[in-house]
Amino acid sequence: MDVDSSDIKRLTTDALGQSCSMPIWLDNNTVSYMYRNSLFSIFLDDDVANATEIYKPASNVNSVESRVNHITFVSAVYPDTSLAQSSERSKQEAGKTLAQVYDNLWPRYWDEWMALKKPTLFAAPLVNNGGKWSVGTETNVMKCLSQFHDPLINWSVDSYSIDNLGKNIALVVRNPSDDMAVTPRVDIYLVSADSSAKPKLLTGSFNAIADSPVFTKDGKYLAWLQMETPGYESDINRIYIYDIEAGTRKSVAREWDRSPESIVWSADGQTIFAVATDQGNDIIFAINVTTGNCTRMTDTGSAMGLSTLGENQLLFQYTEQNKCVDIHILDIETKEMRRLTDVNSDKLRNVDVDQIKWLTEVLLWISEHTNTTLPYNLDQ
Repeated sequence: MDVDSSDIKRLTTDALGQSCSMPIWLDNNTVSYMYRNSLFSIFLDDDVANATEIYKPASNVNSVESRVNHITFVSAVYPDTSLAQSSERSKQEAGKTLAQVYDNLWPRYWDEWMALKKPTLFAAPLVNNGGKWSVGTETNVMKCLSQFHDPLINWSVDSYSIDNLGKNIALVVRNPSDDMAVTPRVDIYLVSADSSAKPKLLTGSFNAIADSPVFTKDGKYLAWLQMETPGYESDINRIYIYDIEAGTRKSVAREWDRSPESIVWSADGQTIFAVATDQGNDIIFAINVTTGNCTRMTDTGSAMGLSTLGENQLLFQYTEQNKCVDIHILDIETKEMRRLTDVNSDKLRNVDVDQIKWLTEVLLWISEHTNTTLPYNLDQ
């Protein structure tokens, strides 16, 4: 999509029973995406037929990202193995009758058996040779984390973030322990993409849930969301910042009475933008990392998928009660919002918004005359 004109160009074609996913930028003119478990690249000015396969992993992958000279992804493998080693072991196990003894269950989130393969983070060198992209041999980034080698403990990589220099990775890891059924704990580790440095546990003093790590543009600071009360999964999310060079940590905006759901850094690293629920709306706030002061950037509606765009804009998805989700841009200085897409205008042309208001009135009447509980602020 051209941000200035909102013109949209289609880069892939339909394939029966198949779909393209996980698009990422390799550079300003090249996009990569996954198709049938292979990584393809295509120049923006090229025809779809010119897409090139640049990487064929030995196992299924997801959560693909790229930064400068590295590509990262998550794949379910046997502990301490490469993709090829895990794939070979799977072939050897095929057709066998297997039995597993479970002496550690995880009923708090238990909706599947704890498999021997675990979601594991990998990093691989990304090379551009005269416009021709290639991916080198992948490295198991979690191989240096000895506590995650037990195949019968249900650890997993929930998400991760890699800095713009392709140097450091922040892992969100559900910590393996004997009491996972009663004590939820999610930690954040800082590891190097080439496994050259010893991993650092950033959340060791908490016995609660951490999430949403994001690096500043220069890679000097890492921010994340942190619950602080052990065992309480509805705790407020606090914003923590880690100075990577100094090795120090601090919490900001502790007087703020909202619980952010996601955060991103401003281009200059002086502000954190957060999405937090406020009276039924998901509002964008700006938090000054020095003073902790919070400024409301949007008034109504629900924002999601927040990211920075250039120096002074935010890119996000936005919806209101009577509108579908579309992509918007917010000017940080003026707080003016501009819609880039209107993909459902044809479908909504004959929709009577007054009917939605009428339905709301009916639901309110039902709530008043019965014991039915309706969502807060529905009449607004």
